[in-house]
Formats: sequence, C-alpha cells, structure tokens
Amino acid sequence: MVKSTFTGKSTVDTIRNYAEMLIDDVNGNQPESLSSHWNKAREMDNATAKKIFSQEYGDRIGAAYFNCVKNYKISELKKCWKNKIKIDVNYNVVLKLADAKLMEIIDLIEFGFSMAPKSSDLHCAAAWAYIVHMGRGEPDNKKVAKLLPEALYKSYRDLAISHLSQASHLSPNSQMVMRVKGKLESLDRKKVGGGCFIATAAYGTPFA
Repeated sequence: MVKSTFTGKSTVDTIRNYAEMLIDDVNGNQPESLSSHWNKAREMDNATAKKIFSQEYGDRIGAAYFNCVKNYKISELKKCWKNKIKIDVNYNVVLKLADAKLMEIIDLIEFGFSMAPKSSDLHCAAAWAYIVHMGRGEPDNKKVAKLLPEALYKSYRDLAISHLSQASHLSPNSQMVMRVKGKLESLDRKKVGGGCFIATAAYGTPFA
C-alpha cells in the first residue's frame, strides 16, 4: 500500500516534489534551503528518497549543481582573487579568502554527492573549481602573472585530476569532462611555460 502525505499526495510523489524544489533552488543559487528539501524527503521514507534522488533525479541534480557552480560560484571565487588587483591587499590574505570560498564551493558539491553519488557533472564542477583556484581565478587568461605556490598547485591539481578521473569513469564520452580536462591541460602548460616544472604536463597530457 502506498503511503499518503498530509497534502493528499503519495509519499513517492511528495519526494519527487522535494527533488524538483531542490533542483530549482540549486539552479537559482539558493543553497540555504537544500538541506531542508533533502531532509524532509528522507524523513518521509529514507530508502525511497535516496533511490528517487540518486536514480530518477541524479542526472538533473548533478546538472543543476554544475550550472550553479558555473553561473554563480566561480564568479564568487574569481572576485576573491580580483581583490588583489583592485586594491593593495596582502597576498596571503587574498589566498585565505579565496581558499575559504573554494571550500564553500566544495562543501556545496559534497552535499550534492550525498544525493547524486554517481553524477559525472558533480565531479566536473569540483574539478573546475579547483582549476579556477589554481589559476588565480583566471584559467582562461593567457597572461597569468602568478600562480599558486608549487605545493598548493600540486595539491589542488591532484584533487582536480581525481575528480576528472571519476567523471571519466562515470561518463566516458562526456563533452563536459573533455572541456574541463582541456582547462587543466591549458593551465599546466602555462605553469611549465612560466618556469615551474610539472612532469606530467611536460611529458604530455596527465590523462593519457
């Protein structure tokens, strides 16, 4: 027998409504309400909520998160780095602010994984955030004046590669995966060209 909610809808339909509301809020850059939708769905029926969110809505949730990161969060991260250009702020202060914003983005994506653990788009979103941070907010700028210190660059690069490897495993033919890989390869070339040696970039693509 299908459970019914106080609204007169079945449990399954109500959980689907929560998934739809969550997707709308992610696309609208309203992360403060996401946990409420997810928790209410799980309170109704935890197993059914996990199944519906991960299987039926997993691709849409992942795509919404990627759009949110691309359309809103990356701009917020870039602003942290641009403070160094606009005003005379100590580099370490800027780095701290940018690191905090990056972790905010990653925390948001990690929450997305709790609902859509097999989303290639979520992995791409995380990799993109790391790449933007590695390039001081401007991965597409041909004249990147200064990149992160070598140790930080390598640390974030390893994380980006890990996410891209998982994205490739989940969606081998994804154009988005290839696009984000291209951003990392371009940044690696700039890093090598600027005098900082990274072996995998020097000898070819790290994804070969």
